Order: sequence, then structure tokens, then C-alpha cells
Amino acid sequence: MKNSFQNYPDSSGKENLNEPAEEQYKVLIEHSLNAFFLTHINGAIIEANAAASKMFGYSLSEFKNITRQHIIDHTEPNIITTLKQHKKNGHIKFEATGIRKSGEKFPVEIFSVVFTDANGELKTSAFITDISETIQLRKLAHIEKEGLKKDAALLLQHSVESYKYLFNNNPASIIIWNFNNLKITEVNQTAIDLYGFSRKEFLKLTVLDLRAVEDQAAFLEVVKLSKESNFIKRTLRWQHITKTGTKILMEVTSHPLIYNGEKSVLAMGNNVTQKVQLENSLREERKIRQQQITDAVINGQEKERVEIGQELHDNINQILATTKLYLECALAQENFQRKLINDSKILTEKAMQEIRQLSNSLIPPSLEEIGLLEALNDLVENIILVKPLKLVTNWDNFSEVLLDKKLKLTIFRIIQEQLNNIIKHAEANKATITIVKNEGKIYLTIEDDGIGFDTTKKRSGVGLKNIVSRSEVNNGKVSIQSKPGHGCQIAVCFAGGEL
Repeated sequence: MKNSFQNYPDSSGKENLNEPAEEQYKVLIEHSLNAFFLTHINGAIIEANAAASKMFGYSLSEFKNITRQHIIDHTEPNIITTLKQHKKNGHIKFEATGIRKSGEKFPVEIFSVVFTDANGELKTSAFITDISETIQLRKLAHIEKEGLKKDAALLLQHSVESYKYLFNNNPASIIIWNFNNLKITEVNQTAIDLYGFSRKEFLKLTVLDLRAVEDQAAFLEVVKLSKESNFIKRTLRWQHITKTGTKILMEVTSHPLIYNGEKSVLAMGNNVTQKVQLENSLREERKIRQQQITDAVINGQEKERVEIGQELHDNINQILATTKLYLECALAQENFQRKLINDSKILTEKAMQEIRQLSNSLIPPSLEEIGLLEALNDLVENIILVKPLKLVTNWDNFSEVLLDKKLKLTIFRIIQEQLNNIIKHAEANKATITIVKNEGKIYLTIEDDGIGFDTTKKRSGVGLKNIVSRSEVNNGKVSIQSKPGHGCQIAVCFAGGEL
């Protein structure tokens, strides 16, 4: 491109013969983001820059074999007039249609200058800009300007259609009523299906007609208060009447609005009859369950009192009575005094041991001092000493560090209670106790190989009831698996329980 841009004219169309400026022009043209062409007056392309190659899809060498007619659409009616005017005025700016090598047409803006080179030959230089985005923006602006009313009408129509769809297909019952005379002015399909009135029948009613007689006075009072003060959105529960006379409980949210030029209320209602019935049923079940737990606790306490009385009367009292008899004999018979006193000492120590065992079963162990697992180990050792029962414990990997004190005591009492049941009733040779923690839950399992029992039959004892009630109080769930001849397994899952 040594001579391509030599004597490039300024915007007046005159030649610029300032040599130092030539290099500046060359750099600007070569690095321009706009396409640049140097052509003969007849349209033959002499030079083009890289931006031209990118815009039109031809290589720089291919440009030398084509003319301006290949890249600018000359079939446009105004292009000839524009080019003639171009020759007369020297420079011109106009819009035309560009043609890529692929045949794709696109809008362009051309700034072109006609000048005479050093040899006296007429040539043109042109900067071409792709204005596709500009044209698109113009179209959008035109749509916004010229079609504003049309678009507004379409938008309004769309809004109305959307409103109708939402109104009629809303899962909530919607009723619009006049705030002054209480007449119903509009309903949706959900309300029609729920109440059983046709739309025509609805529009002959007032909202007062939908209220139960006992609710009408309260409703009128709410309307009166709303008229005296600014109406605010509110949600209330009302007892409504369907066409068949069925009473339903509706949770209604009311919104003020202007409908057909009248002050109105849009009431959106949900039928909560079944929900309230379920809540009441659940509340009653909880009340019954709580009563059962209380009864189980009282029965447990009574059972403990009976057992304590039996232990004191049948065991410890008999030991102490024998001791008293030995001591009386010792006072009366000096010859046997030493032996009788020694036997009395042995019986006294036995009575003390029985009282200690009885106390240990009644007084909660100091779990904070010795810990749950240590207390359980002591319980197991004491049973092994006096009962022919093999006990297997699986709690070596269980950590009680973060365990709540109440839950520790509950676990201890459940194990104590079930071991007592096994010893008294199961005729078992072996029992296994397992405590594990997994994903924040604590699992306790006690199983034996005893005679088992039928879980479907009602039992008179309170031992298992105590286990269930203790578990539920501490957010635990109990599963009891047993059948005659196949032992018993009690599994308790405590959700949480950590500090």
C-alpha cells in the first residue's frame, strides 16, 4: 500500500500533499473499525482495508477483481441520483444496501469523497459503516412512537385476559360485592363450584345471604366499622352456607377496590372446614394421649408403691423380725448369746443390703457425677451377681458428652424397667442392650431370648406402658416386637436430645 493512500484529500476534496501526514492517514485507515475503499470513478476497487474484508467477506486480493457494484446494491432507485450528486459535490454521506460475498444484504452508511490524484485521474475514497443495529433501533423507536396507542390497547387486552384467567382459575373462592348494599357483583368458577349457586343465582344474592344466621350480626358490625374508618385488608373466619344448606368454615381475606365505578370488596375465601376438623381431632387425640401418659405415670407410681410395700413387708420386715427374735433369745439364753448375736449381725447386714438395693431402684442415680454408661454398668453388674441372666452390652462407641440430663435418666429408667420385666416374666437366659447414635438420633434396643408374648393382646401390667410414656415425654418413638416362644425386642428412637 505504498502509493494507495498518497495525496489522500481532506474533507474539502482538495489534495493534502503534506508528506508527514500521509503516514498518519495510512495508520488510521489500516486500523479503522470502518470499512475503507479506494476506487476508480467507474467503481473498480483499487484498495481496501482489513475492516472491509471482515465486513464484506472478501479477501484483500479478491477486492481487486471486483467493483463497487459487487458490494453496494446499485439496483436501488435512489443510488444513481446519489452517485451523480456525489460527483458534483465532491463528498457526500448517504445510506445504501451492502452486499456480502455470501449474497446477504445489510444496511450501510457511506461517507465518500471524490478527488483527483497526481495523474489527474478521478478517484473516490469511502468509509462504510454497518448500521444494522441502528436500523433496528430506529424500527423499535418508530414502533414505540407510532404504535403507542396500538400497543397500549394490546397490553390492556392482554392484561384483561390475564386478569380473567387468574380470576376464573384461582383455587380460592373469589366474590366481589358492593360495599354499600352488600350485593354480589361478580364470582369466579371456584365459588360457583363450592357454594353450588349458578352465576345468575349468585348475582341475585348479597354476601349476608351466605352467612350463617349466628354470624350475620357480627358481619354487619365489621362492615359498619369498616365504613367508619379506612377499610384495611383483613383475614377472618366465617361460617358460610351453601345452596344445599351445608355449613362450611371459610377463611376470607378482603381487599377494597373500585369495581364498575362502585366502592366494592374483593373477598378471597378458602374452605378450611376439613382443616379445622383435623386440627380439633388432633387436639383431642393429644388430650387423650396426654391423659393416657398421665394414667401410666400414676399407675407406675402405684405399682412402685405396691412393690416397695411388698419388699418391706415380705423381705426386709421378715429379716428384721428374725433379728429381733434372735436378740430376744440372746438376752434370755446366755449360753447361746454369742451365736445368736452373731446371727443377728448377719441378718442386720442382709437387711441393710436389701434396703440399699431397694433404694438404688428408687432414687435416680447421680448421672452427672458418674455418667449414664457408668450407672448402667453398675446396674448390669448388680443383676449379674444375684440373677442367672447373661447380659451383653453394646455401647462402647456411644458418647454421652452432649446428652441432655433428662434423656440420660430416661434411658436409664427404660433399661432398668425392661430388665426388671425380663427377670420377672421372660424366663430368658440372655438379654442384649444396644445404644448407638446416628445422624443426631439415639437408638436404644433391648432384646431377650425369653418366652415372649402376644403383642395384640391387652396386658394388665404397666411396665411397657411406663416405657412408652417415658419415651414420648422425651420425643421418642417405641417399637415392640414379640410373639410367644420368640423372645421380645424393644427399640426406642430419640430424635435429638443433645444440649
